[in-house]
Amino acid sequence: LVYSLAAASPVQMNIDASTGEIVWTPTEDDLGPNTVVVQVSDGRGGTDLQTFILEVIDEFANNPPVVTSEPITVAVAEVAYEYRIRANDPDEDDVLEFTLKAGPGGMEVTADEGLVTWLPPIESVGQAVLVQVEVSDGEDTLLHEWIIEVQENPDIAPIANAGLDRTVDPGRVELDGSGSLDPLAQGLSYTWSVVDGPQAVTIDDPSLEIATVELLYPGDYAFKLSVRAPGDRVAEDEVVITVRYNGPIAIAGEDQRIELPVTGDPASVVLAGEAVVLEEDTATFKWIQVGGPVVELLNPLTAAPEFKTQDPGVYLFDLVVGDGEIESIPDTVVVSVVEPEENEAANWGVDETACGCAGSPLGDATWLFFGLFALLRRRRIA
Repeated sequence: LVYSLAAASPVQMNIDASTGEIVWTPTEDDLGPNTVVVQVSDGRGGTDLQTFILEVIDEFANNPPVVTSEPITVAVAEVAYEYRIRANDPDEDDVLEFTLKAGPGGMEVTADEGLVTWLPPIESVGQAVLVQVEVSDGEDTLLHEWIIEVQENPDIAPIANAGLDRTVDPGRVELDGSGSLDPLAQGLSYTWSVVDGPQAVTIDDPSLEIATVELLYPGDYAFKLSVRAPGDRVAEDEVVITVRYNGPIAIAGEDQRIELPVTGDPASVVLAGEAVVLEEDTATFKWIQVGGPVVELLNPLTAAPEFKTQDPGVYLFDLVVGDGEIESIPDTVVVSVVEPEENEAANWGVDETACGCAGSPLGDATWLFFGLFALLRRRRIA
């Protein structure tokens, strides 16, 4: 096979006739699309052509920034207007800067984040306000512009959407308020709260649009979502989440840190277990020590067994619960038993002195009183 370039190919381009390897060093005159036509011949009259476009770019050329957000074009008189301009630059190292070029009095934009803020006065109702913000990467600029129509406060309430009622398995559940909206596009704040349920639960961060909560006990849980928009416009919605019963669940309680008494007496530790079973079932408990110095666990078939120890160490206990038919998978609690703090032990330490009072918890003033009293008695006797 013999390879060659057709006349339509770039003038300075070369091809190896035997291997078909193309070599070319483009110049500034070649910037842009270039048509390449390769011909191959078998020497017996058979030929074929391949045509492709080769784009020549300047790798050192700067790329201008690009705005990716849609501006908010409606504002309400005497209600704070906010619009954060989202922009990026194909050149990763470029830092963007935002500058307000045109806009009404009192409007501001943060240079580093592109947050546009304005409090429209009542006299601007009915006006169409032109806003221009320049986005610069230090070399190229882009002018982002839009028109804001200022309206009277129509007192339109936002729409709260706490999501659809649903049934879930025990575990961590999302409370999704992302379907809420403000018709005036002024932004929303969120507050989740617990209305009802078979167990007291805590929402991790009730101010989030999508919050999370751990639901373990079977039954119906009701949650309320309150959304608030600028101008004290408020709306509420509720969602009911039903937790299935998939069998008993063991809750071995929070890990504990126990400090040994400074008196040398053993530490007393009480475990605090819980069982998730149906209301009509009677829960059974079974505690087993699975790690640490061996101790005698008193009442291991109850929710709150206890043990005593004088040995520092890490103790591990598994809790398995049942509902009369099936048992749960184990849940583990860790109890760390540590030596008493040095300063506390020093306060209680016994350091014999002539009066025998060192290290006593009675205090210096008390011992001073007894010392003076004894001295007076000795003088009287003398």
